[in-house]
Amino acid sequence: MPRIVKDPDVRRNEILDAAQQLFAFKGYDQTSVQDVLDAAGISKGAFYHYFASKSELLDCLVERMTTQTLAALQPIVNDDSLDACEKMEAFFGYILRWKTNNRRYLLDLMRVIYRDENAVYRYKITAANIERIVPVVGDMVSQGVVQGVFTTEHPHEMGEIVMTILRTLGESLAQLLMEEPPGADAPDDRAERMEHAIRVHEYAVARLLGAVRPLRLLDVEQAKLFLVEPEAA
Repeated sequence: MPRIVKDPDVRRNEILDAAQQLFAFKGYDQTSVQDVLDAAGISKGAFYHYFASKSELLDCLVERMTTQTLAALQPIVNDDSLDACEKMEAFFGYILRWKTNNRRYLLDLMRVIYRDENAVYRYKITAANIERIVPVVGDMVSQGVVQGVFTTEHPHEMGEIVMTILRTLGESLAQLLMEEPPGADAPDDRAERMEHAIRVHEYAVARLLGAVRPLRLLDVEQAKLFLVEPEAA
């Protein structure tokens, strides 16, 4: 039987797909190159043809994930019918909708990447988001200043600070979601705490940007779906 020769981009993406599943559910440090070889059905030589190391594989995986995210968000950024406030709300609202639609996967992923031994994986994802998404947010803030819906004197610099605030919110919500649910006779205040955290961080962003109206970057009711078992949602 002749050997099947695949397009290099197809083969490369197959390796990245296998790594993404392994890193998500087994953890970066717990995944060996051999695990990736077995999952992708390739030889060691084939792996090293595309990636110099497991670390480079992780870098390429995070780069691909960030690129895919930005590509999905680009129509919002390019929509001239939206002012900057509306764009930012639509931008972060899209991300939350994707997350709630995939919350079973993300909840499982969260329990893995927040382990101490997976700090490298978590850091890589965060750093990629900052590097690639911050300029986009900065451009939206600059547009808002021109439109008169934001009044900050340093629009591009605000992109990084906005993402820092929202990253802090994300960390807080992740810790909340990883808490053990209270017993049947104990009050469950997680929904209220989630809403409070979202509103406080939205308020901070609006004040930082000098927004002419409150910003609603995250749909609270959608976020609360993370507190519901996916099977019952």
